[in-house]
Amino acid sequence: MTSARLGTLGTVTRPDQQPQTFHQPLPPPGWIALSVQGNRWTASPFAPVVRLNGQVVPASYGENVLPVHPGRIRVDARCQLVAEYGHAAIDVDVAPGQTVPVSYAPPMHRFAPGRIGPGPQPREGMLAAVLLLSLQLFLALTSLALAVGSLVLSYHLMTR
Repeated sequence: MTSARLGTLGTVTRPDQQPQTFHQPLPPPGWIALSVQGNRWTASPFAPVVRLNGQVVPASYGENVLPVHPGRIRVDARCQLVAEYGHAAIDVDVAPGQTVPVSYAPPMHRFAPGRIGPGPQPREGMLAAVLLLSLQLFLALTSLALAVGSLVLSYHLMTR
């Protein structure tokens, strides 16, 4: 007669022996120290979606310490507003008890890719974002100048 129970504690019984109990210790966990660069004003009003081996984990801007099982872990991050954008992924090896630093930089606009790596990453799309904001500022100042010029011209025409 042999019986066994699954789990970390198990019991094995043989007809000629007394029950024996054994313990299989779990390996110590590892951690991923994920730094999400940017904030609600410079990236997206919503925190990026982070997946570890395909499972969504809670994350926010700034430092996030995520417990993981030792081994190869796929870190996948992306932003979401109306649609997903800024996708970036990396595979990291985590040893038992080790903390692996990973940094995700969301793009400056939705048409650029995100960046992910072991240290701080440059944010993609900075040039396009600066050019777009400069164009908007130029158009706003031009509109203001035309409005003021129109008022001054109409005042001069009325006072003649």
